[in-house]
Amino acid sequence: MWPLGFFLESRRNLAAGILPDRLGSATAAAWIRRPFTLAFRLQRTSIVWWSFAMLIAGIVFGAFVQPMAENADGMPPEVLAVMGGTDSLVSGYIGFMSINFAVMVAVFVLLAVQSLRGEEQAMRAEPILATSVSRSQWLLSWTAIAGLGTLWLLAVAGIGIGLGAAVATGDGELFGQALLGQFAQTPAVWVLLGLAVALYSWAPRALGFVWVVFVYSTVLSFFGDMLQLSGVILSTSVFRHIGQYPAEDISWAGFAVLTLIAGALTALGIVGFRRRDLVTA
Repeated sequence: MWPLGFFLESRRNLAAGILPDRLGSATAAAWIRRPFTLAFRLQRTSIVWWSFAMLIAGIVFGAFVQPMAENADGMPPEVLAVMGGTDSLVSGYIGFMSINFAVMVAVFVLLAVQSLRGEEQAMRAEPILATSVSRSQWLLSWTAIAGLGTLWLLAVAGIGIGLGAAVATGDGELFGQALLGQFAQTPAVWVLLGLAVALYSWAPRALGFVWVVFVYSTVLSFFGDMLQLSGVILSTSVFRHIGQYPAEDISWAGFAVLTLIAGALTALGIVGFRRRDLVTA
C-alpha cells in the first residue's frame, strides 16, 4: 500500500487533504448566539458520546450484580469488606458503583475545563469576549454546562445500573436505589469542577494539579479501606463524604457542604478570570 500512499501524498497540499474542506455556514444559528447555548453547542458532542458510554457501562455493571451475589463465597475477604459483606453484597455493590461512575464522570468534567483552556489557547475566546459577552458570562456558561452535564451523566449511569440490576435480580426497587445513589455523588464531582475552574482562572499552567487531586481521591476511595488507612486520611478524598447509597445512608450534610465548596471555588475562579490576562493574538 505504500506506493499508493506516496502517490496520494504527492497530490495534496501541505497540511491539507485530498478532498477540499467543506465550508461552514456563513451565519450562526440564532439559538447559539448566547454564551450559555454556545457553551452547550461546543460541549454537545462530548456529552452525547459520554451519555452512550455511561448508559451501556451502567447496564453491563448493573447486570453483573447477580453473578457477584451468586459467587460471593469465592470472593477475597478484602473485596467482600469493601462491598459490605455477604449479607449486603447487592447493596454494597451498587453503592460501590456509585463511586465508580462518579470517578468516570469526574474525568469528563476535567476534560471539559481543559477544552475551555484549549478554546483560549486557540484564540477563539478573544473574538467572543470582544463582543458584549463578559468574562464572567463566558466562564460561568461553560462551567454551568459542565455542571449540568455532570448531573445528567450520573443520572444516565444510575438509570443504566438500575435497569441492569433490576432485570438481573428481578428486584425493581434496585432501580430507584441506583438512581438516587448516583445523584448523591454529584457534589463530589462538582468540587473537582470548581477546583479546576479556580486553577484555570488564577494559574492556567497549574491546571494539571487537579488531576493529582483526582487520582489521590480515587485511590483513597477505592483502596483506602483495604489499606486500613485512618478516617482522617480517608476524609481528604472528595468521594468519601456522602456515603455509598444504598449500602450506607446518604450524608445530606456532606452533600450540602460539598455543594457550597464547589460554588465557592467557582466564584473564586470567576474573580480570578476577570483579573488575569488572556492568551491573545
